[in-house]
Amino acid sequence: MNDQLFDIKNILSRVDIVTLIDSAIELKAVGHNGRYRALCPFHDEKTPSFFVSQDKQFYHCFGCGAHGDAIDWLVNYHRMSIRGAIETLAHQAGVELIPYAKEARRKRAEIELLKDIEDEVLLELQVLVLGIGDRVNYRKIPEATKQLYPHITAPPEQPLKREFEAAKRVLKALQILYGAAGYEQ
Repeated sequence: MNDQLFDIKNILSRVDIVTLIDSAIELKAVGHNGRYRALCPFHDEKTPSFFVSQDKQFYHCFGCGAHGDAIDWLVNYHRMSIRGAIETLAHQAGVELIPYAKEARRKRAEIELLKDIEDEVLLELQVLVLGIGDRVNYRKIPEATKQLYPHITAPPEQPLKREFEAAKRVLKALQILYGAAGYEQ
């Protein structure tokens, strides 16, 4: 089966409703436009009023008003649950359904990872800002300028190397966050 996310339209586009219904009740072609008819399986009748459209992929009974697509057919005729009908059609269509809970857990884990990365980026940016402050103090920047930027007053500690390493970590984190080309896990 293909590894695809649960997509009902995708599943329905791969299933032929005529083949599905014809396997349960006998359909007869009406003209050359992809329409079929039969006695309605949902009520007693003597004259066929149940039609299936291959082009539009639905059925309709003009007698009792029964109407629907392939999922509705399995639910109403075979008394399946909606979930069971979707699973049956997905199997026939070759589409793998990824359980919602599994997908939701995966997305939550991805979001938590991205939040952790964002937190790391903020910490690294703080290191950069402090490093810039170290450089300002190291170079004896005038007091008036330091007062304009009060967050840059930490003592120097290998200022250039620390800032450079922090900048590299920020760059890598941003590549991860925004899916930059060339990032390898």
